[in-house]
This record gives sequence, C-alpha cells and structure tokens, in this order.
Amino acid sequence: VCRRNRRAEMMQFTRRNFLQSSLAMGLVAAAEATRSRWLLSSALPVRIGIAGLGASATQHLALFAAIPGAEIAGLADSEPTRTAQALRQLRELGQGVPAVYRDLDRMLGNPTLQAISLPNETAETGSILHRVIAAGLPVLSDFPPSVESPESVRLYEAVLGAPAPVHFRLADFTYPTSASDLMAWLKRSGSKTAEAHLFIPRMATMQELRVAAIAATDALLAASSLSPDRLIRWVGTKDARSKMSAAGTIGNIALPQNSFGISALRVHLLGVLQQNSKLVVQHRSGSMEFAISSQPDADSSLQTAMKFLNCARRPSRTNNVIGSRAHVAAAVVDHMMNHLSPARLYR
Repeated sequence: VCRRNRRAEMMQFTRRNFLQSSLAMGLVAAAEATRSRWLLSSALPVRIGIAGLGASATQHLALFAAIPGAEIAGLADSEPTRTAQALRQLRELGQGVPAVYRDLDRMLGNPTLQAISLPNETAETGSILHRVIAAGLPVLSDFPPSVESPESVRLYEAVLGAPAPVHFRLADFTYPTSASDLMAWLKRSGSKTAEAHLFIPRMATMQELRVAAIAATDALLAASSLSPDRLIRWVGTKDARSKMSAAGTIGNIALPQNSFGISALRVHLLGVLQQNSKLVVQHRSGSMEFAISSQPDADSSLQTAMKFLNCARRPSRTNNVIGSRAHVAAAVVDHMMNHLSPARLYR
C-alpha cells in the first residue's frame, strides 16, 4: 500500500513539474498574444484567492504561480488535508504562504483580494459562484457548474448581470481552431444551418464527456444565430424535456425554429473514438473539425488567465455575454445528459 501511495505521489509530482515547465515555456508568447507584458513583472501583482482545493485546484495553483504578475494571496477550503496539500504545492513552486480560510465568506471579505479562481469540484460550485458574484469580484472557473433547470435561469441571469467579469476556461479545452474560426468559416459558406457531430472516446468518464460536450456546444452557440436568453428559458420547458428524453445514442437535439424564431441547430454526440474528442461541423459545401481535450491546453490556459488578470486589474462594468453563453451550453448538455443512462452511451 505504501509503495502504491508513493508511486501515486510521484506521478502527481511529475505531472505538476511537466505542467509547470510547459507554462513557463509559453509565458512570454502568451503575454505577447494577450498584450499583457506587464504580467511578466511582479512589481504590481494581481492578488488572487483560490476557492476550493480539490483535484483541479492543482492546475489553478500552477497556472497563477507561473505568472509573475499574479499573487496567490488566499486559499479557502473546509478540509485541512487539502489545504496542507495546496500549501505544499506552493512551496514546491517557490511561492509565498497565502492566507488560509476555512470559510469562503471570510476570504471574500478580504478587501485586498482582486479576483477569485474557482476550480470546479462539487455540487456546491453553483452556490459558490453565486456568492463570488455577489461579492463583486472577477471570477475564473473551469466550466459552468451543473444546476437544476429552475436554478439554471437564475444563475444565467446572475452571470449575465454580474458587476465584474465571469470567465470560464472552455477555450482551453479546444484546439487548434476556435469559435472565431468556425464563425468565419460558416460566414464564408453562406449556409444558414449546419450539423455538428461530437465524437467522444469510448473510455471517457461522464465528467470528461460533460466537459467536451459543453466546450463543443459553447463553440456552436458562438457561431450560430441562436439567442442564449431564449434558449436558457426553453431548456426547462416541457417541450425541451420531450425532445431531449427522445435523444439518440447520446443526443440528437433539434432546437425549435418556430416558438422563439431561432435557427435550427442539431447536435449529435456519438461515442465512437478511442482518442481525444473531436467536433465535426458540416454543411452542404464542406466540413470543419477540431479537437477537444479532457485536459486544458497549457498555452491556451495561460492566455485565458492573462486575459482574466487584465480584466481583474482594470475592472469595468461588463455584461458577461461570453460567460453567460457558456452557462447556457452547460444547461443544454446537463439537461440532455439527465435523460441518458450509462448503458445508452456507447451502444
């Protein structure tokens, strides 16, 4: 048992070292790409609090520790063991000792904090996001939390109307192309509708499937004429439940054209591959595809973090359209997955 535990610790240590070296190599390039060269200096760092210290917090700690213009100033978690592990990781990364909180609200009450990093961990992520938004702090999270349909609309409205930026790291999971490439390609094609297929590895976990499906759906929504506001309100209706409960292998969603006057967009999620997920978008004159990973891409993660830190340093009133669209994508995916049993995923 001790040998197995030691091996697991060594594997985790190796992954951390690899992630940290990847982040260090891409630091200057990311600063150039995001016009954030000021983040290469530690003169005036943005003070960040990490809310929740489960498994994915390792990535958040490594990400901000790699950026000289960021300072991890607070850790909030009710579990002392996880706090100790995070402090050990920060020591290994050559970071100072941040303030430690057992209660999130106490950390949110620290007037010196300028932003919050929120790793996705538990079913409580939705309520935590609500509390961070209410505190008026910019927040960066991996992907939108899973919430029930009535709460989904309230969280969408909270994200959309938040006084500070709400960022999700969905772009980190998609490469080498992006939603902007997809939009440009569809515009050049002149096509008003397109069909999208998301191919998922057979060995993917439900969590990996959810991340890939949300990232893909978010990219499709960005490139479509669908109204996120109308779509989020449709998701909780009887019509939506009827369509999604009749899904195919893992999903064949025909979003309504007439009720809300929005264009049709069909999303198929098929479990057929053994490697990374990929999204294939087709219309009459051609197709485009891009990969979706269950693990964030280091270069994209740095750029996302730097864009977020830029916003946190100079906060201004924002409507959080991109963040609220990501939440709509999550609501669509979660509502569909609620009607699926694991046995139906890869038949």
